[in-house]
Amino acid sequence: MNSLLLDAAALKETASLKEKESLHGTWEFVSGIREAHLLVAGDHFTMKFVNGDIYVGTFELDPTKEPKWIDMAVHEGPARLKGKTSLGIYELTGDHLIWCPGEPGQRSPNPATCFV
Repeated sequence: MNSLLLDAAALKETASLKEKESLHGTWEFVSGIREAHLLVAGDHFTMKFVNGDIYVGTFELDPTKEPKWIDMAVHEGPARLKGKTSLGIYELTGDHLIWCPGEPGQRSPNPATCFV
């Protein structure tokens, strides 16, 4: 049974590394509530909103979930959100990213409202 658990953990880690490589780079928002630019490098992110807010932090992925999970820890940003984690979901298809974050410090968003 231990080897089965190790295999599941290894699968998650391998899938996560592959997804992180695919996310690496700059992402431009095409639509959404707040226009922003997302920069991803390794397991770090910088999100710059057009109103001037900037969030900097790290993220963890679980691409083995359906929908896929992304947890984004805010290390720098607006004081009320600093130190909190945004639980979200995402879908990555080629060069198209659908990203649906929750409010940092709150529960994850409802998948039914994200992928419509």
